[in-house]
Amino acid sequence: MFGNSIALMSGKGGVGKTTLASNIAGILAAVGRKVLVVDLDHQADLGKDLGYAYTEEGLADGGSALLSAAISQVSLDKPPLVGVRDNLDVIPSGGQTEALKKFIESYYPDGGAQAYEHHGAILGGALYDLVDDYDVVVFDCPPDFTSGLVYEALACTRWLLVPSAVDAASEEGLINAHLATQVVAERNPDLEMVGAVLFDLPSNASRLAQEFNEDIAAIVAHAGLREDLVFPTWVRTSKKSARDMRKYGKLAHEYYGEHGTLDRWVDGKFNPDLASGAAEALKDDFQFIVRELIERTGL
Repeated sequence: MFGNSIALMSGKGGVGKTTLASNIAGILAAVGRKVLVVDLDHQADLGKDLGYAYTEEGLADGGSALLSAAISQVSLDKPPLVGVRDNLDVIPSGGQTEALKKFIESYYPDGGAQAYEHHGAILGGALYDLVDDYDVVVFDCPPDFTSGLVYEALACTRWLLVPSAVDAASEEGLINAHLATQVVAERNPDLEMVGAVLFDLPSNASRLAQEFNEDIAAIVAHAGLREDLVFPTWVRTSKKSARDMRKYGKLAHEYYGEHGTLDRWVDGKFNPDLASGAAEALKDDFQFIVRELIERTGL
């Protein structure tokens, strides 16, 4: 288990997992932490968030370096992408990440769910020589609570953070996230679900957030999770900001810094590059979430 690591996991796509992972990593790097992001989601949206998706370097790997290390049972000596941001390096994903998942699930019986004594051996071995070079390691897991690749990541990580909506499916998602931690509990008894972050809610969602907390109270108590599981700050809805951040490959604080103060009008026409009015609030949301995360984990 890597004590300086956190995994972000969800049971389905589109709930902000990768956006949360990239912004957490970017903010931690911006305040001086040396950060490694390990992308385990074959959709590779992390590359869009961080702006390397369509670069020569980003296209060259596609998860092949991590797959090769796993199959060869050796550790990577450096990440394929160094200096994506100051203090921020990345092990990217892509088509070969799906091959890594299949390799892991063929290596373990029952897709890995029963291989308690082996969880984390493949991924941990592939990263072993790297992690001590970093203050924080962030795993962006695939959106699947029962993937052998998820079990590998959970067996290697100290903290688990779960993005969530406020619907019934998300309540079930928290249960499934907890169950996933129990699958690897024998191998990694120190793994802890540090919290859940509500994603894509309006600014005036205090009542919704309160009702969600009330609805999951029994789940939290039965599972022995922390009572303040849900972070007090949620990520507010901003469709334009979300679209533009991926379009430009910018994190929330970068997007607001570069686009939040542009002229509203250019040559008598509205400037489409100007950030929406919600961009500053979105930047603040991620910064408050990282502050809360540091307080809870000491990362």
